[in-house]
Amino acid sequence: MAKELTDRQREVLDFITEYNAKNNTSPSLNEIASHFGFTDPAAWYHVHALQKKGMLSTRDHSARSIALRKWEEQRPGIVTVPLFGETEYLEGRRRSKEELNISALRLRHGQIFFAMRIDTNGMINEGIRKGDYIVFRKTDEARSGDIVLATPSDGEGMVLRKYMRIYGRTELQAGCDDVGNIYCVEVRIHAVAHAMLRFYGRR
Repeated sequence: MAKELTDRQREVLDFITEYNAKNNTSPSLNEIASHFGFTDPAAWYHVHALQKKGMLSTRDHSARSIALRKWEEQRPGIVTVPLFGETEYLEGRRRSKEELNISALRLRHGQIFFAMRIDTNGMINEGIRKGDYIVFRKTDEARSGDIVLATPSDGEGMVLRKYMRIYGRTELQAGCDDVGNIYCVEVRIHAVAHAMLRFYGRR
């Protein structure tokens, strides 16, 4: 399917996929046009071409009606999710145009997933090593014991930690002995770890 796309169509699809992963909603045609320096009609042309090729659909006539195609239509049993480096995502920098193909097993339709390549050993005590891939589910809720991307109440950036509720307070536990835990009254959850992948050898 991806071989049928032009380079520009792939770039537009990457932008829509990344925007969905970051914002839990679709970009508008105006935002697509602004990002690429298109006119609105040109943005519509590229979106329409992706719809004809089965990559996108529209739910209604609202400004954010663009929807990524159903996973089962991509490849039976396979899901393509946007891939970020850990530092890239935590610092809010634009990712490279990489994707990760993973099994669709136990991934629910209607939810947004993305993958992160872990580039430190900051969660080594939780069994997550440098070079591992974590598949995250976008959500603002977590259960005690979940590995999360979160912003503490007294911070502005995101951290990758283990979320714990202990005696009515929130603790974001570090995954290595060199980093301290974070105790906070409130915390904003961005995503919860759903699965981990580990590849052996060069990839």
